[in-house]
Amino acid sequence: MYFPETKEVMPTRTVEAMVDAYNDALREITEAYTLLGSAKKRLGAFFGSYKDYVVPDGGLGHYDGDEPERTIKTVANMIKKNAWRAVLEKTGLKALASTKRVVKLEEDIEKGEVPELTVDTVNATLEGLIGRIPELMEETVKETFDFLRPWRDDGYKTNEAFAHFEVTKKVIIEYGVETWYSSVSVNHYKEKFFRGMDNAFHLMDGKGPVKYPGDLVTKMKEAIREGAWDCETEYFKCKWFKKGTVHIVFKREDLVRKMNAIAAGGTISRKAA
Repeated sequence: MYFPETKEVMPTRTVEAMVDAYNDALREITEAYTLLGSAKKRLGAFFGSYKDYVVPDGGLGHYDGDEPERTIKTVANMIKKNAWRAVLEKTGLKALASTKRVVKLEEDIEKGEVPELTVDTVNATLEGLIGRIPELMEETVKETFDFLRPWRDDGYKTNEAFAHFEVTKKVIIEYGVETWYSSVSVNHYKEKFFRGMDNAFHLMDGKGPVKYPGDLVTKMKEAIREGAWDCETEYFKCKWFKKGTVHIVFKREDLVRKMNAIAAGGTISRKAA
């Protein structure tokens, strides 16, 4: 299996540069909105309510000219959330996590349940996630197994997994695409699971997380734009139909067996398989 060669996923200098940029931006934004608030007060003394036409709030996004402090707080929170999202994205650790865990991370960020962005908090967060890489990867594989193996007899003979409690060389995903007359698109809800499946097979093959634009979802969307009803990647042959099903044939049965073993209670080795 794939594991980073070093625990320093993001170099310290990069972390420091990101934190410096974050702090500089907050300082400049605070100064800018404070000056705008002062300008509106000055205009208000001479133009009264017409000050809002001179410096319109609507053209300044979240700007509240009468209470710049509120604006500064709102914008600072937005910057903080997006900064943490960028940190997780740039490290590549987010790509190792299961869909369920990524959703939880996004929820924590959106709720503001993350610390202030400093070199220490970023390094502590990264170290905590790096120490759980085997767990994160195993979650991704098991989540993919659950996505591919039907939990009920869905009527498709291809899904032999129902009888064998395992994933076989071909599966059928219900509602994998959405069709409307001549329009076709990847199902928005299922898209994240297709991405997770793609990641899982890359990780089991020791190649690290999948990268754009060679990922399965991108290939599916490109094929749909070109009017095709099928696509193929290194690990999958996919074909979709008007009723919304997506048929997936796995090109590497050894990786399917590995996934079944991991899901059955096996562990992910630190060595490449």
